[in-house]
Amino acid sequence: MRRDKAWWARLTKDERSRLVWLECCNSRYSFGHSGFLPDDCYECPSCSQPSSAGGLCTYCATELDHLVAKGNGELQFSRGEQVAYIPMHANGDINHPDVEFGFVTSQKGATVFCRYWYKGQIGMLRTTANSEGTPADRLVRHEVVRESLINLLLDGIEASHSRQEDKSEDAG
Repeated sequence: MRRDKAWWARLTKDERSRLVWLECCNSRYSFGHSGFLPDDCYECPSCSQPSSAGGLCTYCATELDHLVAKGNGELQFSRGEQVAYIPMHANGDINHPDVEFGFVTSQKGATVFCRYWYKGQIGMLRTTANSEGTPADRLVRHEVVRESLINLLLDGIEASHSRQEDKSEDAG
């Protein structure tokens, strides 16, 4: 997609700066070696995280993909995908104390419905009654638990919805 004023306007000032930085790191310094790392280990040119492949580490590459998708207006999330909600006042800092972690249950347009974990108790759902609507542009993909746990919880949510539908049919 062409990067015109409308494209750049979809990103905040900090996001624009971060995107340019990540793209520069990804194109110029794709095979960073450190004298302190083994020969088969590389260093992310953006955050210096060691990795087994040259170029950006998984986190920085995911962030780059997210920013480009946001600029393209194509923020799509899949059911069961793990996410981090980063509030506006956190300025994109995933380590901010107000960041919330969870997973996607569905998406309708620019609203993504998520279930979130209790703070400090990853793996324990904060709400079991319903999902919370979250703006897609405030979410980033971020895995914190095994996929098997997410699948188990999604199966439980579906079973609960089926039981509710059965009860309403019996009452009618």
